Amino acid sequence: MLKVAIIGTGDHSRIHHGTPCLRLGDRIDRAAVCSLDAAAAAAYAGEFGFKQSFTDIDHMIDTVRPDVMVVVTPVSANFQVAKKLIPYRIPMMLEKPPGETAAQASELLALAESSGTPVMVSFNRRFAPPLQRLCDWAAANPGLPRPQLLRTAMFRIARREPEFVMATAIHALDMIITLMGEPECVEVRPLPGMRNTLVATMPFSGGATGIFALHPDTGTVREEYELSGTGYQLRADFIKGFFEAWIDGRQVDSFQLNPESSETEMNGAFAETEYFVDCAERGLFFVPGLRHGVAVMRLAEALQKAVNAVQERM
Repeated sequence: MLKVAIIGTGDHSRIHHGTPCLRLGDRIDRAAVCSLDAAAAAAYAGEFGFKQSFTDIDHMIDTVRPDVMVVVTPVSANFQVAKKLIPYRIPMMLEKPPGETAAQASELLALAESSGTPVMVSFNRRFAPPLQRLCDWAAANPGLPRPQLLRTAMFRIARREPEFVMATAIHALDMIITLMGEPECVEVRPLPGMRNTLVATMPFSGGATGIFALHPDTGTVREEYELSGTGYQLRADFIKGFFEAWIDGRQVDSFQLNPESSETEMNGAFAETEYFVDCAERGLFFVPGLRHGVAVMRLAEALQKAVNAVQERM
């Protein structure tokens, strides 16, 4: 059994990582959890069945010798914690974003490559069943004409935190690059009103275009992805949990997530953790890795820079 250690005990860690580890209890050894708060570490260990709790990372590693680590620290701490851990050469899953800037993510990539440490960046959204179905369907049908248009929309209610682009909208950017590759450039048009409200247009090689609409304070919660080419369209809805494939006006495939599914099944956290464990057990390469994380961070920074420029003029 893989000995798993988790670093970080906040709400995101509990929901997206602790719960899946508990469900995978017959496959993994929940060896240790680490937090600067001793009481929080002990409570997390008790809730999710981890054998030991620690407040010092080095002491935990020296004592437990974990086979893999899951790092779920605040955005402001991700870079420094990952930089400290990568030289141990223990495979890890690092919660997104991989640093606060693309430069920090690039530094982690160089460190991981030089030390040979496998690092997976946690973009759990791509493992959500409808979005995974979209990615798999596109990959399994290479004979389709090249996509001409990707439309992505993310709407939320009263999400006014300044870091929304880097901490949440980054999920949509991960999907955009996964489906289309890195854009040649990005044109951002901030919309009047609140911060982080924008429409971004992205040209890709081969003439395709991506359009991303972001509004974190609407009257509804929506997150949709549409991939279109001559004679076909693929649609996935993360919130409603469905996928559809249309060719020449006929629906040729569909998927609807069971509404009774658990939160970690719906948001992809369980499938992501299971994938991480599978790869670690078999010695396979993790996807997405830090190289992909750097690309996502570059795109996120371009959006954030445009939003900040408008904010400074207000």
